[in-house]
Amino acid sequence: MQVLEHEIEDGRFQYVQVERHGDIAIYTQTHKASGNVRYEVIKIRIQPEHTWPTGVTTPEKEAYPGSGSWGLYGWTFFALEAAQQKMRELLQGTADEPPESAAAEP
Repeated sequence: MQVLEHEIEDGRFQYVQVERHGDIAIYTQTHKASGNVRYEVIKIRIQPEHTWPTGVTTPEKEAYPGSGSWGLYGWTFFALEAAQQKMRELLQGTADEPPESAAAEP
């Protein structure tokens, strides 16, 4: 399986992995034009092997969540400390739990 790269680039941004524990990672997101930096916490997903109509096969690989998965598998923060807190919540399994007041029913 192909492992997600430590450095990734697209048209507008450069991403560099800051920290990773299992399938949870923090990447810096640097806007190439302005130099503004944000932090993205992601749940790394596994894409299965896929054979395209052309016959080319893409191997199984780790993948950065797409924009349509944001809020479910990815979150953006302006401060590293906030991103690290989200990572801790995800690693502890508390990030997806409803608030205590919503969980308790009379």
